[in-house]
Amino acid sequence: MKAKLIAEPAIYWHGDQMILHNMIDYAAAAQCDMFKYQCFNPERLSPAFQPKKKFYSKCQLDSKSLSDVKSHVEANGMEFVVTVNTPDRFIFMRELGVENIKIASGQLHPSLLQELDKYKWKRVIVSTGMLNEADKLDQIREIQSAEEVVVMHCVSLYPHNDNETNMQRLRSLDKRIGHETINYVPIVYGYSDHTMDDLASVVAVSMGARYIERHFKTEACFGPTVQVCCSPAELANFSATLRRIDSIIGCGELGMQPREWNSYEHYKNRFLL
Repeated sequence: MKAKLIAEPAIYWHGDQMILHNMIDYAAAAQCDMFKYQCFNPERLSPAFQPKKKFYSKCQLDSKSLSDVKSHVEANGMEFVVTVNTPDRFIFMRELGVENIKIASGQLHPSLLQELDKYKWKRVIVSTGMLNEADKLDQIREIQSAEEVVVMHCVSLYPHNDNETNMQRLRSLDKRIGHETINYVPIVYGYSDHTMDDLASVVAVSMGARYIERHFKTEACFGPTVQVCCSPAELANFSATLRRIDSIIGCGELGMQPREWNSYEHYKNRFLL
């Protein structure tokens, strides 16, 4: 099964809705499976981010504009995902018919999860980059309101180096959290990539990651973590690579491949025993 590819435009579109809609078209052309939008309440920014309040506020859409974005994403055959950073935004998402929610690791808090579980979701994606404490990881198993929970390994550096990637953490997360919540909701695993090329994502898929999130930008984009972004062409190339990986991994059957039988017939009696 090909890993699902999540296109992450972050807030690199800096409030220009034309850029955002163009990014949707690029993600669709790259055959991404999902497109993500970040939703938060600028009035609840912490003091450290107050100087950026004006910039962040520009990247928040009203109900009509966000509904148009959702429709554009879905018309292009992708699923719409929204990162929700403040509890008050959940009801806004449900009213718009959003079914896929992502929670950033820095916002995984009991109060946010309590509000999350008031509504029903198709998929809840949880980033784990800043979750080092076991009890915080254990909160993921308490999610009740999803049909599927996706646990994403990531490193909260933009970018991070090869020796900081720690892809074995995927297996450690699997061992710690398991494959279902306490309410028997299936849990699967993925990787949110903050590196400078495709290799880490390729390794993640080869280790069983079912979801890959990639930041991307167009020429008009800018932002504090833009150096980890791929271009639309690179996003399309990676999407094609995902399909090749799926083909290469195969089904695991022990028998020979159909075309191998010709080789077998040719070589089986090459030497007398």
